[in-house]
Amino acid sequence: MEFTGFDEYATIEYQTKTLVIKVVESKIENVQRFSDKGYEVMLKKGNKYYVGREKTLDQRKLAEIVNILPESQISPIISDTSGEYSQNKVHPTLEELYQDVSAIPPLLEGKNPIYGTITVTIVNRNLNTSKGLKSAEKKGWINAYFRVKRGEFSAQWAHTSNRFEQDKLRDCVETANELLKLSDRRADVNDGKYTVVLSPLVMANLMMYASGMASGFSAMTGNSIFSDSKKGDEVASDVFTLRDIPDDEQIGNWEFDDEGERTFRKEIIYQGKFNTHLLNNETAKVFNAKSTGNAGWIYPRSLALEIDTGTSKFHDMMDGNFIYVNNNWYTRFQNMAEGQFSTVTRDATILFRNGKPEGFVGRVRIADKLGNIVKNVIELSRESYVVSWWDAPLPGRYPFAKIDNVSLTRA
Repeated sequence: MEFTGFDEYATIEYQTKTLVIKVVESKIENVQRFSDKGYEVMLKKGNKYYVGREKTLDQRKLAEIVNILPESQISPIISDTSGEYSQNKVHPTLEELYQDVSAIPPLLEGKNPIYGTITVTIVNRNLNTSKGLKSAEKKGWINAYFRVKRGEFSAQWAHTSNRFEQDKLRDCVETANELLKLSDRRADVNDGKYTVVLSPLVMANLMMYASGMASGFSAMTGNSIFSDSKKGDEVASDVFTLRDIPDDEQIGNWEFDDEGERTFRKEIIYQGKFNTHLLNNETAKVFNAKSTGNAGWIYPRSLALEIDTGTSKFHDMMDGNFIYVNNNWYTRFQNMAEGQFSTVTRDATILFRNGKPEGFVGRVRIADKLGNIVKNVIELSRESYVVSWWDAPLPGRYPFAKIDNVSLTRA
């Protein structure tokens, strides 16, 4: 649909179908299939603009809304990209699972009861801009997370991919079971500073917030530990690299951002040094830079993340005295500018002494600064996992991270 009477516009039509499989006590409890359709709209006239979500495109109603809006000092800028683009990135295994879930029950066998959710999402995304870009992309992905229980103890693992592979989901369940086998007793810890090993699930949650702080909008508004960061500033350990990876084959992503700029991979932090904020066209002007292909008409954001792996095998990292953290929730920031946050561990939080598990410590609270977390990374595993779960919806590829001097309190 073309809009008249506006200086610039962009519309994104989404058609989504979703499969949700709920697992309780190692059995499929419920299967849901549902679909949705809607539009995201950006309309710009002079220094006035409107960004919103609509069920239908009523040009007259939208024009009336724009006319009554106040003028803005900063507004979205549509890229000059033009032409037609079409690609279907949906792997056939996703369509097959959407229609028939009979492949799932054999994956749920085991000694310990399994709980969790498997979600398949297939999206048609049609981007049209006033500069003549017509992009029609279709992609799909599967998210799975499983929690296994043994008495009062539990462990969890997650998996994300652009295709359904039975072995990957079976490995997901097995990984959770292996964590559960590490101990059968409890251990106590006191408040203090500890060396911790954070799982890929925990890193996914924390790096989602780190990438949000790398957004040019967050930096402009002072809601970021990177507000004053310049290229080359030391902001993390020299073993730490955080990358935006919109072109990752296993995760899959969009060819164009919301302003019609082509997406591409880039380092946010490279070997401990800050490299770039995530920018759309308008924040790029503020930073005297070019768009990084991460629009958001208002808020630039990452599409997928990656932390570079290290050289150590995971089992070699489990030497010494530390606390292993399998999972976390209730991440809250008390001060975004300083990165002061807290998050509560859950599932397999295990105390290790001299490389041997002492026991499950229950829930403890990580109460620290995000900047300290990335600065105190001392070791990263050779293994990495592609994960996305309900408290870390931004997909990414993460290793295990061994981090020194992390403040913990009893939750």
